[in-house]
Amino acid sequence: MKKTFFLLYASFLFSSAYAQQPGNFDGDFSADGVGYYYVPDYSGPCLAYALAIQPDGKIVIAGNSSIDANSSGNITLMRLNPDGSADEWFGNQLFWNSANNYFSPMGFAIENAFVAGFTAKAVAILPNGDIVAGATSYSSNGFVLQNFGTSGYLNTNFSNDGTVITNLGSSATFYALAVQPDGKIIAAGDAATGTESSTFALVRYDQYGNEDATFSFDGIVTTSIGFSYSSSARAVAVQPDGKIIAAGHYGGQCALARYHADGTLDNTFGTNGKVITSVDDESIINAIALQPNGKIVAAGYSFNLNSFQDYKTLVRYNANGSLDNSFGVNGIATVSDGSFTGVAIQPDGKIVATGTRNSSETVDVIRFNANGTPDNTFGVQGIAYPIFGAQSQAIALQPDGKIVVAGFAQVASYPHKSFCVARYLSGLNVGIVTPLNATTETLIYPNPVTNNATLGFQLQTAAKVSLTVQNLNGQSVQQLVSNSYYASGKHEVALPLENIAPGMYLLVLQSGKHVIVTKFVKQ
Repeated sequence: MKKTFFLLYASFLFSSAYAQQPGNFDGDFSADGVGYYYVPDYSGPCLAYALAIQPDGKIVIAGNSSIDANSSGNITLMRLNPDGSADEWFGNQLFWNSANNYFSPMGFAIENAFVAGFTAKAVAILPNGDIVAGATSYSSNGFVLQNFGTSGYLNTNFSNDGTVITNLGSSATFYALAVQPDGKIIAAGDAATGTESSTFALVRYDQYGNEDATFSFDGIVTTSIGFSYSSSARAVAVQPDGKIIAAGHYGGQCALARYHADGTLDNTFGTNGKVITSVDDESIINAIALQPNGKIVAAGYSFNLNSFQDYKTLVRYNANGSLDNSFGVNGIATVSDGSFTGVAIQPDGKIVATGTRNSSETVDVIRFNANGTPDNTFGVQGIAYPIFGAQSQAIALQPDGKIVVAGFAQVASYPHKSFCVARYLSGLNVGIVTPLNATTETLIYPNPVTNNATLGFQLQTAAKVSLTVQNLNGQSVQQLVSNSYYASGKHEVALPLENIAPGMYLLVLQSGKHVIVTKFVKQ
């Protein structure tokens, strides 16, 4: 009896304390932190490969869905409300809503695979709010971009019919998207012509879906990382200075390339604009994230032939492409079993990555300190509560700091795998602060901003404050204040914003663990 009482008491203490612990599921999302979704009337797999978060907190996932087990599937997007419910105002598919007795979109946008491609591998939000997804065109050996507008219907102002296809040779595979502050879109993957080895391939489009002639004259850049093996760009990001970083693999090694805004290689990066890193006998980069100080965090996979062991792998590079020896062991941090498929940088500098265990098909979300060591304040020894029977493909941070991951899982209520989206607590708390100017609705005024603005905020106690401008993809654009001391009371801070391009941005104010995010528009 005494033993039973102790176990119950310990369980109560654990559950009460654990409920709000960083790394725990967020109970405000889909009741228990994890949501499973599939297209009504479909019986085939529904697989999510990409994730983006709108400024209003709605979550867009992209991948494919199959009407039955024998179908190859179609490009599919779904939009969720911040609480994890389907957004009934989004989508081009009408389904019978039995709860309300009418036909409604119920959150899904689906496009014919024979027109565009079978699977959306990336999705991004443009500065004007339009949603763009990317895929591989197997019939045209190139990249496909589709603009779904803001409501889930193809935007005919984008390449006339909402879809643009770029032929890249005898074969091509699309993997990643990045959006510049001016709305231009960069697609990344690989391409080959004839019997040649595949190369990094980048295509830049303007906001209307036209190939951008200011990017290597025709909008297309291909880069051979070496001459012995094939190479592929699996991730792409845009630096605040406009330079473009693509990352993936060359043979069995991690590979990166950096380009100027016009598409030419940046010779100040690595060797002639390229970096090759052998992490182990085999390694690859699947995702990258940029730190405010210019360092690059690459996430992926490595494999040791002697132990026959695979590792989730992070590699951090300095801004010049050299390994950052202050991170992990000689710039590398690993966790056994599996591969990382997504990575993000929190406002406090901690790194959160997601991946899947190969041995048991289990989703992991792991947080690291800025030096590459596991963050033991997150989950259990840095690892959040896992999702069993699932695979993780993408990760994103909400403006309030919560962590969202997307992939697919097998659930008892559906015969095949379904979309799987989970949200975790990060320990970063969002505060609500009344602006000093009672006539404005935001902390920043004026808003929209031309060149300069003012931020008003109030501190109840003295604190160190940091102010960072981020784009809608969570990438740092400008550091305005870095860990500066402010006394208690009201403050007004001048914001020099003349050097950032027009577009929509987030101003992130951090004081200790408290984070306040304000959206503004730069004209």
